[in-house]
Amino acid sequence: MLGYTQEELEHYFKVYIKETSKEIGISEEELLKGLKEYYNGFSFDGEHYVYNPFSILKFFEEKEFQNYWFESGSPSFLYEYIKGRKITYEDLVKETVSAMDFSTREIEDANANIFFTQAGYLTFKGKERYLLEEEYILDYPNIEVKSSFSKLILEANYNIENSKIKELCKTIIKSIQRNDIKTVIEEIKKVISSIPYNLHKKEERYYHSLIYTILAMTGLNVRAEELTNLGRSDIIIEFNERVYIIESKLDKSAEEAIKQIKEKKYYEKYRGKEIYLIGININSEKRNIVDYIITSLREGF
Repeated sequence: MLGYTQEELEHYFKVYIKETSKEIGISEEELLKGLKEYYNGFSFDGEHYVYNPFSILKFFEEKEFQNYWFESGSPSFLYEYIKGRKITYEDLVKETVSAMDFSTREIEDANANIFFTQAGYLTFKGKERYLLEEEYILDYPNIEVKSSFSKLILEANYNIENSKIKELCKTIIKSIQRNDIKTVIEEIKKVISSIPYNLHKKEERYYHSLIYTILAMTGLNVRAEELTNLGRSDIIIEFNERVYIIESKLDKSAEEAIKQIKEKKYYEKYRGKEIYLIGININSEKRNIVDYIITSLREGF
């Protein structure tokens, strides 16, 4: 009723998995990984996860990784809600929530993170205990929702046209495939420069959220504020066997951003992969990225 488990997917769709992997020219392991990243991740307790049934069925019908469920809903309503309240990624996932937070009688009056969790666009990604009460960590369930939702935020909050968003997606994805990070950052700079000056905020979190949203809308495997034993990284991009660790600073040097990545060892869990460190300096007066450093982990280690 509420989603397919991993075991159910692999058992009941065994023939479809086999046929589809041959048809689109990837291994069954790669296909299963893609399905998990795109359509898994919905949880009701922060511990067990299920696949979106609608998206899985549409995928095996169309045999393409597309945002089926999100685009079957009511984006016009979401657009107006996001635009009216100026919703950003930071508003949705920054704070943990408790069971009591879901007791609001009218869902429209709830905080944005509660509203979007009830609507299925956010889900429980873990639990933390404070004294006797459990709190839930919220995040987008998967790439399908994260990508579509991020496009909607860019369109509603920053006046970026849908046609430009589509072109931007293509350019960033192709650049990542070529390992051309310089072009990715230059494209991000173009987007930021196209945003009206009165919408900008002199806050580091504003630019962090904006850069994350631009990258997330592409459909790449992008994560924000990933926890480590020494802190939390700004943005992580994983593509094949490459990992990009991005740290952005407001009115500070790109060198300082790189230094933080190294001191906090945000790269440690990715040892064995090809790792790139990216430090970004944003100038609050110029309202854009003014300097950046791209280096690989093997350089200077």
